Amino acid sequence: MGVLEILAKETDPENLICLLPEILSWVHKRFDILKRREIPLQELVVTQALNRELDQFSVLSPFASASKQLQTIGRDYREERGNYQST
Repeated sequence: MGVLEILAKETDPENLICLLPEILSWVHKRFDILKRREIPLQELVVTQALNRELDQFSVLSPFASASKQLQTIGRDYREERGNYQST
């Protein structure tokens, strides 16, 4: 159960503060698991794909901006299937 699931248990916003000990306990447990490196790396990697070339963006999203930075330093942000991806 994650923080959102814990919060979803309470229907009255006034009582959300009562859930703080349970939320903190959950966060501390997850942090300990991270420190012990018990979570597979694949569960921690966030990927996102671009559906067009970087020069086709009139305004860069945060991901497109990061991809442009990778391109600037010579890192390839392209994936073989034609999507543009960074991990």
